Amino acid sequence: MPRRQRADVSDRLTVLHSDASGIWRLQCDASGEGPQARLGERSAWAGPERIAESAELCDAAWLPSGEPAVYIPGEGTLFERVGDAVNRVAAGAEQPSVWIDPGGTRHIAFERTRRVYYTRSADGQTWTDASGRAGDEMVAHFCSSWPSIATTPAGTVLIACQGEGKLDLRRHPERYARLRPGGGSTISYALHDGARWAIHDLLRSSEIIIKRRVGTNLIASGRSGSFETHMEELWRPSLAVDLHGVPWMFWLNTTRRHVYFARFGGETFGDHYEARGPYDCLSRTMLVQKDSCGQPAIGVMTFAANELYFDRHPVPQYSSAEARRVTFIDGMELAEWRGVEHRLGRWQKHPEPIFGQGISGDSRDDDIAWCEVAPTAEGFEMRYMGQGELRSNAMPGRAVSADGLHRERMSRARSAR
Repeated sequence: MPRRQRADVSDRLTVLHSDASGIWRLQCDASGEGPQARLGERSAWAGPERIAESAELCDAAWLPSGEPAVYIPGEGTLFERVGDAVNRVAAGAEQPSVWIDPGGTRHIAFERTRRVYYTRSADGQTWTDASGRAGDEMVAHFCSSWPSIATTPAGTVLIACQGEGKLDLRRHPERYARLRPGGGSTISYALHDGARWAIHDLLRSSEIIIKRRVGTNLIASGRSGSFETHMEELWRPSLAVDLHGVPWMFWLNTTRRHVYFARFGGETFGDHYEARGPYDCLSRTMLVQKDSCGQPAIGVMTFAANELYFDRHPVPQYSSAEARRVTFIDGMELAEWRGVEHRLGRWQKHPEPIFGQGISGDSRDDDIAWCEVAPTAEGFEMRYMGQGELRSNAMPGRAVSADGLHRERMSRARSAR
C-alpha cells in the first residue's frame, strides 16, 4: 500500500510505496478541473519507476528543489537517499519521522530502545543535534514511541510522541485489574525553543466507566447490564502543518473510538476537538497529511472495521475585513496567542431526558443502541435503533427538534415509514 504521497505546486501527485523488490514512484497530473476522474485512469499515471532496490520505505519528504528524500533501513542503520546519493543518518533508528523546512534542513525524530531521539542536517551528510554537536540527542525518556515531527515558520521544532503505557488491555480482560496501572498512556510533545528541549503531556489517559449490555434479552431477563472500568488507550499522535504554517496534532483514542486534534498556538497546544467518531472497531492505524501544500484542508485517513475512512479537515482562512464580525469561540481564527487563557463553557445535561429505560413505559425501545442527528428544513431529526420493534441497523426510530435542544419522539408507526 502507498506509504507517502504528495502534490506539488503544479498539482503533480507523487505516490511512493515499497514491496519486496524495492521502492517505487508513481506520478499523475492532478491539475485543472476534474482531477478525480484522471486519478482513476491508468494512462494518466507515469510509472511505476523503481528508485531503490531491495529497500523498505520508512519515510519520505520533499526537498525545496522538488526532489524526494527517501529514508530506508539497512543493517540496523537509517539511511537517506536522494537520487543516487546515499548517506548515513543514525544507528538503531526505528519509526523515523522526517520534516524538511523551507531552507532544506532535514529534521528527523526516531525511536530507539523505547526512547525518542532527534537529529538534523542541512545537506544530508553531516548530522547534528539541536546544539550543533555531531550525532543525535534524546528528547523523550523511556516508554516513548511513535514520534512525529514538524517545525513552525519561526523555526520552532515540535516532536509529538506516545508516552508511558504499553500494555494492550483489550487482550487481557481477565487480568485487567492487575494490568490497569501500567496500561495508561499519554499524548506528549517535545518543544525546542532555540535553547533547550522541554517535554509536555498534552493528554493523559483516564479511567472511564463503560456500560456493557448483557444480551438482546436484557429487559426480559430482568438484568440491567454491567458497568466496567476501562483505562483509555491513546495511540500514535501525528503532526500536520496547515497552509499558514500552524502545526496540528491528531491522535487516536481506541477506547472512546474517536480521532481527536489540537492546534499549536505558539507556546502550547490548545483545546482538544473531535476530528471524527465514533468508529466501529477503530484500529491504531492513522495516516495524516504532513504538509497541506497550500490547500485549505488537512487530509486524515483512518482504518476501522476493515474499512478505510478519509476525512478532509478544513483550515480557517484568516480575514480582517471591516464588514466581517468575528466572535472568538474556539480560537480557530488565531494562528498564535500568548499570555491568553482560553476558557470554554460546560455542557449541562437536560433535566428531562427523552431516552432511558422505562421513561415511556416501553422500555425495550427506550434503550437505544445507535443514533445520528441531521439538520432538516424544520430543524433537526434524530434517527436511532431501539431494542424492540425499532431494532434494525436501518435505525428506523425518529425524534425531531425545532431548536436542537427540545426533542419530540415520533409515533412508532410514523417512525417505521
